Amino acid sequence: MTLTGAPSSPVYLRTFDITVHPVTSGQIADIVIDHIRNGRHLWLANHNLHSVYLWNSNNEFRTQYGSADMWVIDGWPVLALARRAVGAITGLAISSAHRVGSSDWLSDLIARREPLSIVAIGGTASTARRAAHEVNSTCPWIRWRAYDGFDFEKQDPLPGALDLNEALKISGLVLVGMGMPLQEKWIAKNRNLVKHAVIANVGGCIDYIAGEQPLAPRWLGTVGLEWMYRLIRSPKRLGHRYLVEPVHLGRLVLQRHLRRFRRGW
Repeated sequence: MTLTGAPSSPVYLRTFDITVHPVTSGQIADIVIDHIRNGRHLWLANHNLHSVYLWNSNNEFRTQYGSADMWVIDGWPVLALARRAVGAITGLAISSAHRVGSSDWLSDLIARREPLSIVAIGGTASTARRAAHEVNSTCPWIRWRAYDGFDFEKQDPLPGALDLNEALKISGLVLVGMGMPLQEKWIAKNRNLVKHAVIANVGGCIDYIAGEQPLAPRWLGTVGLEWMYRLIRSPKRLGHRYLVEPVHLGRLVLQRHLRRFRRGW
């Protein structure tokens, strides 16, 4: 996929054995709007250290995620490797603006005031309702249809709510926020229902919109410490992800490079 205004795309990061597309949140908003206007399908994915670990340790996840159309950089270690790779290949610079979370590009997209029909799947019933109320009450140019991430029941507070299958048929953008790897499994299984829409795995974005979870100060992300903010706030939920998974990932990366080295003998 060629992305206007972006560095060489896609970029392969040998260390993690992944491919990423270095784009800014504004460029992502442009891409999403273009695909929606033209009725083209796109699975917009992302890579952070958690997804990289799953990619290297879970074959089912790798197969499912490998069918996405583009992977945004959403993690400081991934950004650091992409900076080195792109600089070595093209001489172009990648900045912190190319590290984009789902909340970043979605905020840019909403700010365009483009009429949008959005289906959001994820969160608890109450969280899904609060997110829908927040968007529909403050952004009249958007029709946000909400469905929880457990029973997939409609949680739309506005009249005329549709069941999920009906809503997917008329949506331009589908946001799936059930956490990795559940959301990717759901997308891989159901993306055929949204052949003419953009679908994106967005993690905890719906919780952020609902006010269930606070966003970390963005400046922490530029210095690679956003994870610490989240860990301090949710140690039980995120302890394994931030403290254990990187160790296992390091072992997997080392093992793969040793195999490559031995094959080169």
